[in-house]
Amino acid sequence: MYQNFYCLVFLDCGIVTKVKKHQFKSLLDICLALLHYDGRKAAMLLADQSVKVSPEQFENYCAGVEGIVTRATQLNYFEHLGDYVTEVCHLSCVNHVKVIPEFFQTAMSIKVAEGIALALDPSIEMAGLAIPIIVKTQAQYVLNKALGKRTIDDEDD
Repeated sequence: MYQNFYCLVFLDCGIVTKVKKHQFKSLLDICLALLHYDGRKAAMLLADQSVKVSPEQFENYCAGVEGIVTRATQLNYFEHLGDYVTEVCHLSCVNHVKVIPEFFQTAMSIKVAEGIALALDPSIEMAGLAIPIIVKTQAQYVLNKALGKRTIDDEDD
């Protein structure tokens, strides 16, 4: 039932992303930084550190990502995710900072899931739902590492 009438809804997500074990921790940290609106930290985590750029270019890139995240605090973050991804791509190109490609794959999967969630319930607050899950996942990961228990790092892809 939707808005007091029955309807049939077909969902076609189209994008499925599996986070590989070597990507898990970095993507978890990026998500947490973004959800806590820490743009500078997110920018640093997004950058592929194996590619060297000038300090000025890197600072311009970080400041740009920080600006995007600051603007996102005023808007519905998930509603503009596609625009933010485009801006990060632009900042990356202009400043010659390589961004880890897994971020874009994950961001697009999140955008599709978010679109479905909002279509089903426009009042849903995605960030409010996501933060506790990501914090719990990170805490569980850190605790398991500290206790010597198996983590996703120990599993096969």
